[in-house]
Amino acid sequence: MIIEICATSIESILNAKNAGAHRLELCQNYNIGGVTPSEQFLHEAINISSLPINVLIRPKGGDFIGKVIKGTNYGWKRVGWGGTNYSGTKIGDGNAWEPELLAPDHIWVPSIGIGGIKFYTNDLF
Repeated sequence: MIIEICATSIESILNAKNAGAHRLELCQNYNIGGVTPSEQFLHEAINISSLPINVLIRPKGGDFIGKVIKGTNYGWKRVGWGGTNYSGTKIGDGNAWEPELLAPDHIWVPSIGIGGIKFYTNDLF
């Protein structure tokens, strides 16, 4: 059996490792159901743990889902539909989108219910 622990802090990462976890799922703000962790938390987790890490991706009002295509620019850290991070800070200059960026497939305005999303595109199942 593979044990995956949801880690919301550096302390919980260390506790999971000491308890024998096989991998981690990172999220933050667990008190509201968990949201996508910050880039800083992800880098800290990578630096202190040798365990494989999955990152929880949760849409927030003003977020989008789109294709990730090598060599394209979808606006990360530059713009964002709705213009705010989970922490409430502004993304880039706050513009919703710019024409030279890869357009999203789906957007959420206003907020939808919190839920996890995973896409599997292989033919194993």
